[in-house]
Amino acid sequence: MLSNKAWNKIFRDYGIDNHDFDKGPFELTTKQVKKSCQSFTETADKESRILCKQDTRSDRPTVFVEEGLFILPSMKLIQPALLTDINSHFGIN
Repeated sequence: MLSNKAWNKIFRDYGIDNHDFDKGPFELTTKQVKKSCQSFTETADKESRILCKQDTRSDRPTVFVEEGLFILPSMKLIQPALLTDINSHFGIN
């Protein structure tokens, strides 16, 4: 269950589409996701654990597909996500 609406807002709010992924991933915290999506009423549009669940390429929202990105967990941040260029690291099914 992907939310294009929520991810489009997150990308706008944090300028993710302007990030240089050749220099490293974009670190996104649960707190940032919640702040960006707080005005949405649907759980799937505002709950970070749901928004960050992308097990396969087909689970990615449109903005991820267009930008060639995938989301990965990170141990460095509290309940975080790293948005990364999937082609520069490894192939994901």
